Amino acid sequence: MEGQRKGSVLYLHNDYLYRRDKERNGIKAFRCRRESCPARARQKNGEDVVNFFSSHNHGMEDIGVLKLKTELKKAAFDADARMSTKTVFDNLTGVHEAGSRISYAEVEKSMYDAKRRKVPRYPSSMEDAAQLLQGE
Repeated sequence: MEGQRKGSVLYLHNDYLYRRDKERNGIKAFRCRRESCPARARQKNGEDVVNFFSSHNHGMEDIGVLKLKTELKKAAFDADARMSTKTVFDNLTGVHEAGSRISYAEVEKSMYDAKRRKVPRYPSSMEDAAQLLQGE
């Protein structure tokens, strides 16, 4: 599953998400995605066996909601520039099984940010505008 930062990956195990922490001497270390949680895991030399340490201090993740949030950000980026993020939200949550467990307020900013990433930046001066128009 995609993490919050570009290019990051989250790993799912028993409805808990882990992020890659570090790697040393062929041992990969993973931590719970929540900073205050002590849960850890280790994987040796690419083996399929993963050892888990410590217990989580929170409830299980709602994976359906997390997947929906990722889909909403992607849909906001891909949508027509004239379509509002609220319309994108309504269209997607109406057909998604986790749609009733998420509010627009939870994803409004991340959807808006995703939509803004494909819009060119505003010029700071007339010279800057001319350079943008010329493709420099």
